[in-house]
Amino acid sequence: MKAAERGVPYPTDGWRFARATFDPTALYRLRAVLEWLAAESIDATLAHAHAIALQAQFVAAMADCSVGPFGAEHLVVPLSEPARGNFLTFEHPEAAHWYGRLDAARIVTDVRSTRLRLGFGLYHTSSDVERLMARLRELG
Repeated sequence: MKAAERGVPYPTDGWRFARATFDPTALYRLRAVLEWLAAESIDATLAHAHAIALQAQFVAAMADCSVGPFGAEHLVVPLSEPARGNFLTFEHPEAAHWYGRLDAARIVTDVRSTRLRLGFGLYHTSSDVERLMARLRELG
């Protein structure tokens, strides 16, 4: 039997993805970012506290102007729960519809069935939340 007829013998474990097609570029970027964060004394605790503050700003602003699924009553994990991620998840029957509207307005979210997720990262600022609020008000 010729080699071409036998096919390529890939490993059955995780090494099947770590051969000639493996691209380590992302690992070099990650290392550079982690070194930069360490040099700036930014750790996971600080990054999370920043996201939590932006979440609180967003939910407080939504109290004055509830738009779609973004009311505090729709939060899956309330702000009072300290063990939560850097995103807010809203339960709403029209989550997919709102995802489409937000996507068309170039507002990046994530939808999973009836749950719409809005993330807050280290790269976001308080003024970003203010701009988001203005854009959400326009969508009404």
